Amino acid sequence: MISRASVVDSLRSDSLIAQSEHLAETHLVNLDPTLDLVEREVGCINILDLDFDIIAAAAGFTKQTIATISRDPGAFSLSFLPM
Repeated sequence: MISRASVVDSLRSDSLIAQSEHLAETHLVNLDPTLDLVEREVGCINILDLDFDIIAAAAGFTKQTIATISRDPGAFSLSFLPM
């Protein structure tokens, strides 16, 4: 039986990396550059989703802060503001 360590070591070897690079250079040279369009669109959608998450978190924090201040106006001090 092949051990896990030997498989990992063989994957880390330079010859496997060199073979992969050679195959990529040989067979992927003349492909249409728009083929990775789907990957780019998925990346943009993921970034947009992250932006919406950040906006939702900021809106939730703002709502919570305003609710806390309206219940107890003395809970927050604005001593950091210059007078």
